[in-house]
Amino acid sequence: MENNELQKIDYQWFLENMESIYKEHGRKIAVIKNKSILGIYERFTDALETTQKTEKLGTFIIQNIFESKYKIEATTSGYMVKGVIK
Repeated sequence: MENNELQKIDYQWFLENMESIYKEHGRKIAVIKNKSILGIYERFTDALETTQKTEKLGTFIIQNIFESKYKIEATTSGYMVKGVIK
């Protein structure tokens, strides 16, 4: 499977689990790969700089954690997408 497809799967997993992730970690930044959280960070730059030391760019996603998927601001390890999911 290509990285883009894996990122889509990870993003869908994140959306499905975001509320419980929020309850555990609050409004922070999550790094996700293979439907698992690799790390939780206060700042996007920390998440990116730390994760790229052990993971290849494009193989993980970085997401802002919100209390609801209706307030999502999605960020990945190569580009940023902002919007509201309806």
